[in-house]
Amino acid sequence: MSARRHTATRLALAVLVSVGAAAAPLSAAPRPPDLNQRLAALEAAQQATAAEVARAAESLRQVEQRLHEMQNLVGEAAAGREADREELREMREDILGLYVDESKTVEAVGQVGDQVEGLGASLERFRLAAGILVAVLVVIQTIGIALGSRARG
Repeated sequence: MSARRHTATRLALAVLVSVGAAAAPLSAAPRPPDLNQRLAALEAAQQATAAEVARAAESLRQVEQRLHEMQNLVGEAAAGREADREELREMREDILGLYVDESKTVEAVGQVGDQVEGLGASLERFRLAAGILVAVLVVIQTIGIALGSRARG
């Protein structure tokens, strides 16, 4: 009998539960007021978080854009720096060429100076020789005049 008793008790309990469930369904039960406040606070926090995520995404997009601009500027600066280096290299070569040209010019001026000194010495010898020649001509002319005057006279 005890098995029948347990079965009967179970059956009675099942009937009571089903009658109680029919009398007050769970979905129609009102929520406690603090649960509604918690849900509203949770929704507000979720909306605030979504707004913050949107602002953070916009900030990240702006940072990415600025980073791209900076990368372009760095690339342009590197290209400009390389062009400046090439120009500096060419200027150094030009300056080296000017030093070589200056050295050649100084050497040429030195040679011209030596030639001018040689020309000065040649002019002095020419003057001496011309003076001697003029003196010889004057002496010859004087002798010729003296001989011509003796022959006439």
